[in-house]
Amino acid sequence: DKEADIDGVWKLDEYLSITNGDTAKYKRDQYKIFQGGYFMTVQYFIDPITKAPKKGFGFGNFELGKQEIIETNVFSSTPENRGVGIQTKINRESEDSFTQTNVSSTNGSTSIEKYRRMPKVSKSTSNP
Repeated sequence: DKEADIDGVWKLDEYLSITNGDTAKYKRDQYKIFQGGYFMTVQYFIDPITKAPKKGFGFGNFELGKQEIIETNVFSSTPENRGVGIQTKINRESEDSFTQTNVSSTNGSTSIEKYRRMPKVSKSTSNP
């Protein structure tokens, strides 16, 4: 079992997209789970162009470096991501927050995703 200090459940707090110098902030519900060398991501958002609801997911393994993370999807709702190691800059602001920055190879746009760690839920058996 590989253990990483990033293991846990993370919620997207902020999603920014920078294209040709223009910054746009998008609302998106997105979660990432890291555990034992594997990751899973799920997302729901409204497409800013078509206004249609979009859902997505991915699952695979990850390698965490000092300033980057490489996520390789074994299965993904985006077929072109399957089997491709996507290297992303990562900045750990604290134990409970990090930012991923990714530059698109297709159009040169930059996406900035800010995450915060979700608190662990204890399985308490005590009665109130």
